[in-house]
Amino acid sequence: MFILGVNIEKESVGDLRSFVASARERGIEIILVPLGGNIMSGRELDPGTWSTTVVGSVSSHLSQSSELVDELEWASHLGLTGVLGDVETLWPMEISRILQSQRRVVPWRLWARCKLHQWKEWHRLRTLCDYPLGLVVALEIDTQNPEQFKDVIRRWRSEPIIALILTSRAFILNDAGFPVLPRATQSLFQSLKNLLRDFRLLFVIEKEHDIVSEKDIFQTDTVSTKINRLENYYLQYLVHFGQNVIRQRESSSQERLEAPYLDVLQSPLQPLADHLDASTYDIFEQDPFKYQQYQLAITQFLRDQALSFVQILVIGAGRGPLVKASLAAADALQIKIRVTALEKNPHAIRALEQIWPQQTHSRVRIISGDARRMNDASIIEENGMLYDCVVSELLGSFGDNELSPECLLPISRWLRQGGVSIPCKYTSFAQPIASAKLWTDARRTAILGAPPGPPPALISPGAPPPAPGLETPFVVKLNNFTPLAPPLPCFTFIHPETSFPSSFDRRIRLCFPTNSQIDLVTHGLAGYFEATLYSDITISIHPDSHSPGMFSWFPLFFPFATPIYLNGDCGGEEKGQNSNNKFSSGHHLIVDLERCSDSTGSRIWYEWCVLEPTLLPIQNSNGRSSSMLL
Repeated sequence: MFILGVNIEKESVGDLRSFVASARERGIEIILVPLGGNIMSGRELDPGTWSTTVVGSVSSHLSQSSELVDELEWASHLGLTGVLGDVETLWPMEISRILQSQRRVVPWRLWARCKLHQWKEWHRLRTLCDYPLGLVVALEIDTQNPEQFKDVIRRWRSEPIIALILTSRAFILNDAGFPVLPRATQSLFQSLKNLLRDFRLLFVIEKEHDIVSEKDIFQTDTVSTKINRLENYYLQYLVHFGQNVIRQRESSSQERLEAPYLDVLQSPLQPLADHLDASTYDIFEQDPFKYQQYQLAITQFLRDQALSFVQILVIGAGRGPLVKASLAAADALQIKIRVTALEKNPHAIRALEQIWPQQTHSRVRIISGDARRMNDASIIEENGMLYDCVVSELLGSFGDNELSPECLLPISRWLRQGGVSIPCKYTSFAQPIASAKLWTDARRTAILGAPPGPPPALISPGAPPPAPGLETPFVVKLNNFTPLAPPLPCFTFIHPETSFPSSFDRRIRLCFPTNSQIDLVTHGLAGYFEATLYSDITISIHPDSHSPGMFSWFPLFFPFATPIYLNGDCGGEEKGQNSNNKFSSGHHLIVDLERCSDSTGSRIWYEWCVLEPTLLPIQNSNGRSSSMLL
């Protein structure tokens, strides 16, 4: 949704009700009103209009922190939901104290007004305030050439932007003498619009930078005249711009499906410990590309083998999409086929039996059970023939995080000599990212989920764990983030296994280059996978090779225990920054990542720790906060 707002000056506040009414008629939905100067009584508007239409503006030249507190208290009294203040004029201690108040809930969020070059000031403010949810960014565009800030804008993509502020100095005059936005600025807004669920654009006209040079626009005493002139010079263009340039194109079915999950942390599925529900199956079955690739892989396998009769075992058959793909591939080549569908979920078994009733369907055999606990006699056909191919879709967002290696370990006993697995190979990848929202939400997840009361009497003698949410890998559709280095490979698994390992534990040290012209912050690792189904047929959620239209898997997010500041090539100490958390160009972000299992074979988990540029404790040690249950 495109939401346009304008500022109102102190001399016009007395006629605020008329200003708001006139603005609404012209599609203006936000009014930026100054909070200082005792110029309002609070009776100008009704409570609903204060809370939905007005954003308070903190005075820019406050001499004492108490004056800031007074203005914020006044915003609370009015019931405003947004307060705008210049990032350099906000006192961190007072902001933190108010946002952390235990006496009452603060109704507003503080919009820190930041110019493109003020990221360091923003980072200092939010770090001192400890990443509060009530502190967000209103990013100001006040340049006619945003392309010179390309790297800087990329950094802002990971921040919690609630609105964009456009000043009159960002405009140029077209050939007809009317103010318009340069194409580079239009492109910038297009690139940022997906970060904002509601595209709030606040227009602030500055007297000294009014390129139209109609100074009487500020001198008129008539509200309607002022609004009309504003509309004629700037707002008419912005309304057109919002409707025709920023307006979202019609979303694809995939985008509509993914929209509710953007930047929403989800615990990974545990299909071995839990039975998937019908809605989860519905989502997976709507992914046409994945099953097209599986059918293509099975078809290619059948062509290569040149068999007149084939036996296929589907492990984790669900409600039958891979069974259907197998039958379709064989039918297309006119090959006789028998498919054994193995599924442990009794509710999915009902769906399979409804599609292929066992009394009448000789081509599909349905077995209820867990592949890890099945004896060979129950899997292998009565004629003793081994399978030509095992097909499965047990992959997780990080490849192995839904325990595909453990589930597919027995298949070597059930495959004939030369038999194959689809998929036959998969590799996980990790890359450092910046995303203040994801890190804040991960920490908050832990706080809200903390058990009540004192700790138990018998506790581990080890160090107390951090917030559990910061030791949990989350599935998330990445949107409000910035990748900071190319992904690096982590763990590779090949099937069928011939060595029968005692465990699938893995360990790797990842060394990410962090050469950058600007300072950055990383909040964690994003995890992906690439899988080879058969021959050169693949599926992938790796950013560089993502399968088109595939949405069955979102990336995994491994949050760091604390955000890590990375110093860019410009070097130099930042005012107020801790030099212990900075490093010079040419260094690396080094992270150890390990896949672990316990001695009983009942749990698998990941541990990770940052070694450089700063040393952090091992996260999720011994799977204390999160694990996958076998």
